[in-house]
Amino acid sequence: MPPSSASPAPASPTSTAGAPPADLSAATAMAEVCGASLVVDAYGPQVVFVRRASLAELQAGAVAPLPDWGLLRLEGIDAVKFLHSQTTNDVAKQPPGEARWHGYCTAKGRLLASMLGWRDETAIRLLLPRPLAAPMRKRLGWQCRGRCK
Repeated sequence: MPPSSASPAPASPTSTAGAPPADLSAATAMAEVCGASLVVDAYGPQVVFVRRASLAELQAGAVAPLPDWGLLRLEGIDAVKFLHSQTTNDVAKQPPGEARWHGYCTAKGRLLASMLGWRDETAIRLLLPRPLAAPMRKRLGWQCRGRCK
């Protein structure tokens, strides 16, 4: 049977694959400040710009949507120690506010994901390809087991 040419219907914030309903008011407000609108599709909330920015506007400072990227946050007193033992970069010595590339590996050293990580005093944030975000969240949550939240 040939595949359907119709695209799937956009998902609503309350019907996303088992995820809890999201409060999108802050994201909607941010999108409006940037001259964009917030659209929810099968991948979740997306920021859509209706016009292209000029070079002068971009040089003055810009916000860019990254729809192909996912963001994970690890927080807790053991988060740095936990993640430090599983990545290819030294998370413990990474200064707050500095971003570094990390590779997340298995105990045997097999690379599972490459990600950009930065930290502050309370959390570590990891930017990685969106298709890897959910499996990495599940894996990190299982391994962390309440030591980091």
